[in-house]
Amino acid sequence: MGVVTALAAKGWAVRRACQLAGVTHASYYRWLSPARPGALPGPAHRDRFQPHALGARERALVLKGLNSDEYGHLSVHQAWHRMFDNGIYLCSLSSFHRIARAAGHHGDRRDQAPRKPRTVPRHQATAPDVLWSWDITTLRGPGRQTLKLYTIIDVYSRFVVSWRVEPIEDKTLAAALIHDAVKTTGAIPDVLHADNGGPMRAGTTRDLLTSLGITASYSRPMVSNDNPYSEALFKTVKYSKEFPGRFDDLEEARAYCAWFFNDYNTAHRHSGLNGYTPESVHTGTATAAHRKRQALLNQHHRYYPERYNHPPVAKTPPTEAWINKPTNPTNLSQTG
Repeated sequence: MGVVTALAAKGWAVRRACQLAGVTHASYYRWLSPARPGALPGPAHRDRFQPHALGARERALVLKGLNSDEYGHLSVHQAWHRMFDNGIYLCSLSSFHRIARAAGHHGDRRDQAPRKPRTVPRHQATAPDVLWSWDITTLRGPGRQTLKLYTIIDVYSRFVVSWRVEPIEDKTLAAALIHDAVKTTGAIPDVLHADNGGPMRAGTTRDLLTSLGITASYSRPMVSNDNPYSEALFKTVKYSKEFPGRFDDLEEARAYCAWFFNDYNTAHRHSGLNGYTPESVHTGTATAAHRKRQALLNQHHRYYPERYNHPPVAKTPPTEAWINKPTNPTNLSQTG
C-alpha cells in the first residue's frame, strides 16, 4: 500500500499503481478509509422489553374468553368481534390472533368429533341370486351429451341380471332397475351392494330394498375396490372391440347394450369363472360343460399319455365369491 501511495503522490493513476503493486484498487481504498467499528448488536425486536405489552394475566383472560362455551366454536375473527359487541375488549384483533397462534388455538376451531370409521363391507356368495352388485356409469353420446348405463350383476355367477340406458341418473330409474331385476329373475337377493352415489343412497331406494327384504350394502367412501364386480363389468363393456366409444343417440346405445349383454351372459368365457359363461354358472349348466371338458381331456390323455405327468383335470367354476374376502374367513356371517 505504501508503494501505491508513493506512486500516486508522484502523479501516477491509482488504478495503474495498484496494477503495478499487485493489489486491487478497491483494497487500496478500503485501506485508506477503514470501516469504523459498529455498535454492539442489541436484542431482537421480539426480545426487547415492551413496557406496554400484555401481561400474563391479560393473555390468560384472552385465552379464557376465546375458549369459552360461548365463543369456543368460533374463529378468532368472529370471537373477537362478538366479544367486542358484547362489551368485552381485552386487546386489539391482531393481538388476539397473536395470542391464539402462540397457544395453538388458531385456524379451524370447530369442534371436530372423531368420526367412527366405516365398516368394511364383507359378503360371501355360494350360490346365484343371493348377492347382487349394481352401479351406474357414463357413456358418451352425440356432441357433449352423456348417457347413463345402469347395471345389476350377480356376484356369484357374474350374470348381468338387469340393465338400462337412460339420458340421466335418477333415483326413480334406479328403483325401476331393481324392480325389473326382481321381476325378470323371480329372485330376491339377500344383499344388494353399491357405492355411495346419489341414487344408491336415496330414500326411495332404501325404502324399496326394505320392502323387498333386501339388505342394502355400501362401499366405504373413497375406496374404489369395494365394488369390484360392477367396475370390472364396466371395463369389459368399454374395452370391447365392438364398443363404438360414442353413440349417435339413445336408441343406438340401447341396441348395442342389448347385443353386448346377451353375448356377455351367454358366450363370454369369464376368467373369474375359470372360463365358463355367466349364464351357465347362473343356471347350473356349467356342471354339464365341466363334464364335457373333462371327457375331452380324458380322451386326449389316452391318446397322448406321454405328454402328461399326471392325468389332466378340468377346472370347475368357483364355489364362492367374496366382496372383501377376509384373511381368515372362519366364524364370519355369510351371504348365501
